[in-house]
Amino acid sequence: MLALQPGRKLGPYEVLSRLGSGGMGEVYKARDTRLDREVALKFIRDDAMGDLESRRRFLREARTTSALNHPNIVTLYDICEVDGMDFLVVEYVPGRTLAACLASRPLPLPQCLRIALQICSALECAHTAGIVHRDLKPANIVVTDSGSVKVLDFGLAKVFAPEPAPEAADTETAVSKVGMLVGTGPYMSPEQVEGKPLDPRSDMFSFGAVLYEMLTGRRAFARPTEPATLAAVLHEQPPPAAAPPALEAILRRCLAKDPAERFSSPVELRAALDGAASAANCPSVAVLPFADLSPNRDQEWLADGLAEDIINALSRVAGIRVAARTSSFRFKGRNEDLFEIGRLLHVGAILEGSVRAIAERVRITVQLINVADGFPLWSERFDRRMDDIFAVQDEIASAIVTAFRDKFGIDSSPVPLACSTASGEAYRLYLEGRFWWNRRDTASVRNALACFAQATQRDPSFALV
Repeated sequence: MLALQPGRKLGPYEVLSRLGSGGMGEVYKARDTRLDREVALKFIRDDAMGDLESRRRFLREARTTSALNHPNIVTLYDICEVDGMDFLVVEYVPGRTLAACLASRPLPLPQCLRIALQICSALECAHTAGIVHRDLKPANIVVTDSGSVKVLDFGLAKVFAPEPAPEAADTETAVSKVGMLVGTGPYMSPEQVEGKPLDPRSDMFSFGAVLYEMLTGRRAFARPTEPATLAAVLHEQPPPAAAPPALEAILRRCLAKDPAERFSSPVELRAALDGAASAANCPSVAVLPFADLSPNRDQEWLADGLAEDIINALSRVAGIRVAARTSSFRFKGRNEDLFEIGRLLHVGAILEGSVRAIAERVRITVQLINVADGFPLWSERFDRRMDDIFAVQDEIASAIVTAFRDKFGIDSSPVPLACSTASGEAYRLYLEGRFWWNRRDTASVRNALACFAQATQRDPSFALV
């Protein structure tokens, strides 16, 4: 294994520190003493450079790759030989690899889309220049602290002719024979596994595998062994990513086994991603069932009714997407991580609250939480009489819209709830009846009908009943 000490000079390059291992060998951080800038030195394996023809092809491909000039592609500065060691001089990019960012946990949807669009832009530049990456994977993608994406090792695998996949190899990098890099098993396209000629649609498959991992936190084709992984690439489909429909459709096309069914180019893929991003950038919220904190825990009907009516009020606001009641209420009574709830419901914010009723007074506490970082966007406490429930629902809906307007710049207002009764008791009975009705069993339906009948007696003109 190559081991260079800090301070070692390789021509004009002074080694600063070791960064780690790359697909080609060791990677070091260095300083270009001529231009006084930090660079990365990537040392090529001896076995990959021993053959004269392979070396010529490598140099020719390196020259082609060095012509790529794009903000989302790490720039290749030079290729050198010093003291019998071959190495590349590339742009040094401070940041973390996408693999490190994931760490077996999905990324928030907006971040997934920002990264995906930048990767797609890098692929477009390379494919236009006639270069297919052939080893696109999270470990070859760097995300800077500012959120910019840099794709590494563009075109370097092209110097090696594609070969059929080996019977067994390391699950990360499959090598069919000395100097013949095939790719990384879980991200290889089916035609790459079979050793067929590759075109840009192979990168579309690898892109789909990367996008799937960003959305789910798990590899699309992860299996215990390399042969099983490659078999999954050839014959199996990953489980749905639980992503918005537009993104599920993009994943299906990218991960199609037949190249003809995939996106034909990054241009076509980017158009689909732009559409998905536009939908995702719309402010979105899920209203979870409120918790009943009353001393006797006998106000569940009120807690559920408040949440349902706030959902109805927000659903009428232009510019805000609201998760349906059936989606939000399946988390009732479950102590789920809010990030996971937001991911499953495809929303950027979650409204949670509690109700505490004593005699004719009720205290309602609510907070609107940003899923991406877990911090509240807004929180408030309301102390009201029971017959003020209608007013407080409108107050909560209005406050949420204001919070969204401040954060996302939407220009809209909530539509007030249509109160068709002046009787607080009739409305209370209606909410209690709706609570029983939603349970759907025979006894609960009888209770619901009884509540609705009493509400009608209190106010015969009550239209909701």
